[in-house]
Amino acid sequence: MENFLSEQQIQQYRIFHRKAKNKREADKIKTMLLLNKGYSYQQVAEILLLDDATIRRYMDIYQNQGLEALRADDYEGGACQLSAL
Repeated sequence: MENFLSEQQIQQYRIFHRKAKNKREADKIKTMLLLNKGYSYQQVAEILLLDDATIRRYMDIYQNQGLEALRADDYEGGACQLSAL
């Protein structure tokens, strides 16, 4: 899956990466840049210390919804499971 980004997109993504507010957003952008260079899903997962399924999920979001959806951080933590003693 090599060279799916234009030079203009690569430059824009590098700017987004520099301005990324958190590590997760930066990793998502790095994923697209590395896949564009021809790295495999497994290689990108090793480089970023993530699992292969996460890299594939990032690519799926990117292909179906675009970069803005990929950069969105909709993570909401779960409710506390501790009980008062």
